[in-house]
Amino acid sequence: MDNAEELNDDYIKWIMDTIAHYKKYADILTRSEVELDPPTIQKLLAQHQKIRFSLLAEKHRRLRLWTVAKRNFNSWWNSCLFEAKKSLTTPTGKFPAVKDYTVKGQEDNKEEYNKRLEELEDFESKYNFLEELKKDWEAFHFNLNALNDNMKSELKSLCFDNYKYDDAPKTRKPRG
Repeated sequence: MDNAEELNDDYIKWIMDTIAHYKKYADILTRSEVELDPPTIQKLLAQHQKIRFSLLAEKHRRLRLWTVAKRNFNSWWNSCLFEAKKSLTTPTGKFPAVKDYTVKGQEDNKEEYNKRLEELEDFESKYNFLEELKKDWEAFHFNLNALNDNMKSELKSLCFDNYKYDDAPKTRKPRG
């Protein structure tokens, strides 16, 4: 298995693990053995913010890794281009065209260039995946809020809120 396949397999595994981690919270809404009640919805709403914070932290951690990888790639690539330009510069001092030393830099460092570019794309893909997952999580929050609002409306329609506790019969007699 070559490096590209290994990166792809690692990336797919990472995506599946990440989805499995967050899916368990969404599954509470769809499991048939669990009837949704107000405490369950409230628990999910309470957990939502904690999970949102962990998603934000992971997203920004991935952004940082991607940024550092881009900086390292650019630094390495600039040194490759410098060496290629230096080797193509004639003794008379004539400088080669940008395209010429760019092609030479890629030819001289083909394997390393492809490896580093694949790693850079892996960082970018993971960041973009987390960005999409965060958007989906926000949509899940919207659904939770809608369910919560519906449940509050249903409970209000049962007229429990209008029940006057002052008029309720006392179960204990006042002390004397």
